[in-house]
Amino acid sequence: MKNYVLRCTLVLIIFSACSRKTTPPASGNTNAQIVYPNKTKPGTTPVTPAIPDTTTVPITTNEKILVILDKGGRLAVSSKSVPPYVLANNKVLPANAPITATQRSNMLARHHVLLPLALYVPDAKASKSAKGDYYRYQNKFWYWKKADGFFYLDDIYYK
Repeated sequence: MKNYVLRCTLVLIIFSACSRKTTPPASGNTNAQIVYPNKTKPGTTPVTPAIPDTTTVPITTNEKILVILDKGGRLAVSSKSVPPYVLANNKVLPANAPITATQRSNMLARHHVLLPLALYVPDAKASKSAKGDYYRYQNKFWYWKKADGFFYLDDIYYK
């Protein structure tokens, strides 16, 4: 019986190994030019349209995401210690906006973490939607851009 099981296993391994392709899939040339023959004048060379360069250069920036209002609603940076690119875009830091004890307990009960209330996010790292500009903090929490240029935590997380 053992011998029979070993032979069946060996046959299955051989069939599965033989069923795999050993040649790479044929990939079409995406930059191939289309040749259109000139039907109006015989004997002339065909016209080949130019293919535009569609490669995009990634934007590199030295700007980093910066916490402006910390989890208690206090300013995390002062106007003297803030990087110059933040004040160049926004001019004024937001006012302190502390959260209440009820909001704090709601956030801890739901998400088990206290989140910063306001962030500075460079435009290259922000996303756009029909509702406005947004940023997903830790790929979980949504921050929305307000008129002052900073991104604020969505109200659903603490109300």
